[in-house]
Amino acid sequence: MDQWTDNDAADAAFERLFATLPAVEPSPAFIQAAVDAAWQARARHVRIQRFALTAAASLVVFVGVLFALAGPPQWLLLMSAEIATGTVMAFVWSATAVAEFWTLMLRGGSAVARVVAMPQTMALLVTAEVLGGLALYTLHRLLREDIRFRNSGPLCI
Repeated sequence: MDQWTDNDAADAAFERLFATLPAVEPSPAFIQAAVDAAWQARARHVRIQRFALTAAASLVVFVGVLFALAGPPQWLLLMSAEIATGTVMAFVWSATAVAEFWTLMLRGGSAVARVVAMPQTMALLVTAEVLGGLALYTLHRLLREDIRFRNSGPLCI
């Protein structure tokens, strides 16, 4: 068990272990089969992409020719107009909501600023700062006395 506490001994033991293991390498036939399968999958993917692109372009051309010959149907025009007006109205409503929100925030902020700027508030703020400073000074003194009481060595605070 002592040989594992030394890193050099552990490294040497691992080197001996891995030197005795046989090397694992794929056969050339397996490598060729894997490469052939990858190329076939790539070729199939490219064929599917080309077919999808051709089908989409054909559909766009067919619909364009149909609209050019017969004109768009009435329901399509009505649906397009309804979608466009709904989109514009949603944009206007959201812009109105944002403007109302910021107006409320501005009014609230100005009310808080008015309260903070009052003389009574300033007096309370200064009083709180002075009391906080006194509390910190008192805490520092108590800690200093506690250190002197426990240990008369150098003061680190």
